[in-house]
Amino acid sequence: MTERRHSLSSTAARFLSARTHPTPVQGATPPLDNRATGTNVGLKRSALKAVVPSCGTGEAMGRIEDAVRLLDLFWEGEELGVREMARRLALSKSSVHRLASELERVGFLSRDHDTGRYRLGLRLLQYGGLFQLNNDLIREALPLLRSLMRITGETVHLAALEDGQVVYLVKLESPNSINMPSWVGWRNPAHCTAVGKALLAYQEQALIERVLARGLRRFTPNTIADPERLRAHLEQVRREGVAFDQEERRTGLRCVGAPVLGEGGIAIASISVAGPASRLTPSRMAQLALLVKEAAGAIASRLS
Repeated sequence: MTERRHSLSSTAARFLSARTHPTPVQGATPPLDNRATGTNVGLKRSALKAVVPSCGTGEAMGRIEDAVRLLDLFWEGEELGVREMARRLALSKSSVHRLASELERVGFLSRDHDTGRYRLGLRLLQYGGLFQLNNDLIREALPLLRSLMRITGETVHLAALEDGQVVYLVKLESPNSINMPSWVGWRNPAHCTAVGKALLAYQEQALIERVLARGLRRFTPNTIADPERLRAHLEQVRREGVAFDQEERRTGLRCVGAPVLGEGGIAIASISVAGPASRLTPSRMAQLALLVKEAAGAIASRLS
């Protein structure tokens, strides 16, 4: 296969791109009420100018990139002060303070006035809700994901691959107890998760090699951190059509994942069932594998 510049296949890009649909997705997170936030849906010109004031094209692009890098610091849900953000971004404190203040002004960040620390703002929730409402993949997958959650009684995820990392698009919480710190929009390494391995196994080899070249961080004693072992493991995933996370990302947590295949057999997404190791015994994981594969295939059929 020919190497692509981006990590998403053309099929994945099509289904992950937002398109306008008049019918809301039942169960998806709705956008915030504009009256409550005092903003309109979509990024106004005034908001954009507040973050990127009038300047040369190169300078404007640099400021946009810095703003995105700054927002990326909050993936783990932390609250961060200016000094820590400046250290992580290798920017001056004055530059970070100015940029954070501008992002706060347009609602992308919120500041705790007691501690001076920043967190993600509610404005971003609008865009997350709109993405869910207008996304073909999520709209078609949700009924099947709900059914899978009801049948298994475990937490269900829908995820996609971006820049070699797993991005969670949907999380349906189990009615049973589970200690799993994941949320919509959260990123995770692909090599140590069931959804990630299901995605990686069905990508072009060039993309897989780029992920391997970045290094495979070990999270638990069960994490596959050796490139050769992971290559062999991904071959097994391709043969079986299902991936298992045997406490590889988090001790005590197991997952079963399967790919949602698009054009050319490339995975455009993956789904998983996750639960504590005490409930997801080897025999139960084998049963769940059949259900997860069936649901993933049904989602792919609805998208074709």
